[in-house]
Amino acid sequence: MKYVQLGSTGLRVSPIAVGCMSFGNPKGRFPWAIPEEDALPILDHCYQSGINFFDTANAYSNGQSEEILGKAIKKYKWRRENIVIATKLWAPVGRGLEDPLAMSEDERDQNGYINQYGLSRKHIFDSIDASLERLGLPYVDLLQIHRFDPNTSAKETMEALHDVVKSGKVRYIGASSMRAHQLLEYQYTARMNGWTEFISMQNLHNAVYREEEREMYPACQKFGMAGIPWSPVSMGFLTRPWKSFLTTTRGNTQGLTFLGRPYTEVDKAINEKIEDIAKKHGVSMAVIAIAWSLSKPFITAPILGMSKKERVDEAIQATEFKLSAEEVKSIDDFTNTQSRPRRPDLSTFFATLSEITPNPSETRTREHAVPVPGDVSAAFRSLAEAFDFMRREHDIGSGGDTGEHQHPDAALIDQMIETLLQGADMPPREVEGVDEEFCDTLDRIPRASLNSSQSCPICSNPFLDDPYPLVVRLPCHATHLFDLECVRPWLRLRGTCPLDRTDFGKKQREKEAERRKEAEKRRAALEADDDEDWDGMALAMYISI
Repeated sequence: MKYVQLGSTGLRVSPIAVGCMSFGNPKGRFPWAIPEEDALPILDHCYQSGINFFDTANAYSNGQSEEILGKAIKKYKWRRENIVIATKLWAPVGRGLEDPLAMSEDERDQNGYINQYGLSRKHIFDSIDASLERLGLPYVDLLQIHRFDPNTSAKETMEALHDVVKSGKVRYIGASSMRAHQLLEYQYTARMNGWTEFISMQNLHNAVYREEEREMYPACQKFGMAGIPWSPVSMGFLTRPWKSFLTTTRGNTQGLTFLGRPYTEVDKAINEKIEDIAKKHGVSMAVIAIAWSLSKPFITAPILGMSKKERVDEAIQATEFKLSAEEVKSIDDFTNTQSRPRRPDLSTFFATLSEITPNPSETRTREHAVPVPGDVSAAFRSLAEAFDFMRREHDIGSGGDTGEHQHPDAALIDQMIETLLQGADMPPREVEGVDEEFCDTLDRIPRASLNSSQSCPICSNPFLDDPYPLVVRLPCHATHLFDLECVRPWLRLRGTCPLDRTDFGKKQREKEAERRKEAEKRRAALEADDDEDWDGMALAMYISI
């Protein structure tokens, strides 16, 4: 086994991690779970084969997964210093076969799970203690937050995780399944306070789901984080011809869907391509799917569920199998992972614009209709497109674009389109959570002023890869250009440049202190005037008496 470094740390792991979500009670949430008596020999086969990286979570089979892994370590006398044990927290651990994840927040609280989920300081400390007890270990090597917690501040979460590391119960911390901007907020919070940062990202990634390549993996590489994706074989979909997937236990449970989303024709084509390559080399489809994952430079160790010893052997084989560049490309070509707008898309926002027409009875398909990104610049462009479409539809319906057949308000429409496009070329004037006065000092860079060689120093994405780039120049150096979405978390936390820590807020704080000083002087002067007036009144009253 050739071991690899986990991100920018000195920790060395096998290029395959064993996903212990597969181990637990099949009568519980996962009917395909493998009970303890069958799981133990599989786990030891993994260890004896050279795999030293094992991933579990507090909530897997309500803690039984951690217990089974702990029993394997003890029963087979694994050398603790050689293995890397990773677990996760965030989710509530149910009692018996109860599934609190299926409950709403209120239902959890009412059913006795209050403060037993999320990323509060209390739950982090309680959860790691419970995990260590189930594992029978004094520490874990990697503690990961299972999901983002919108109800707990990044500062509370990162400080608690740092304190857990300093307590000796955890060696490293990692993150899992969140948006890139959420990861940035966590990492910047830790960095600006000198706390422990995440070293790994466990997110969904495989040949049929590659969204993380757009933003998450570039962000991870910037922070030196290892990619340890879950479901590299798409929950078994990529391990056999798709037509036979329904015959498996998991396929029978979830149908021809992935996390509730039906597999598409493109997904099926990817499955067939992997099948063709596997037949060509005389190996299983699982070997090809895993080898494809390992071919990506941002992937360190895919996490695989092991249902039997043969699956372990396939995984080991995949670590030694190399796909050609042409074979990797033949799989990649089915999906497009080029940059998209970095703002979240609101697919229903302005959806009616695609139906605008001067003739309500006309129902032919609008080829230009696309989901509209939910930001001001994109909305302006969509409105401009809609007005232009109205004008062109009128001209075509009138028999041409000559002057006598033009839209009666053509001049007004032209002016509106020009104004909208000018407005769309500039970033918005406000940044949520950032002082408005500071925002006014940011120099907005229009798209027309950018060139193809310029990129954001945080995410490394070229600005012009984004159809609607929101680029700003920070008030420290003329060359410091940033994607507003990338720099926003930093600006919200601290008014300094992410590159050289130039303090933007110093002058503003000095100005505010001066204002407070002047206000205090005025207040003191008014009080002195009031005292003089009162003394004068008292003297006048005394004389009159």
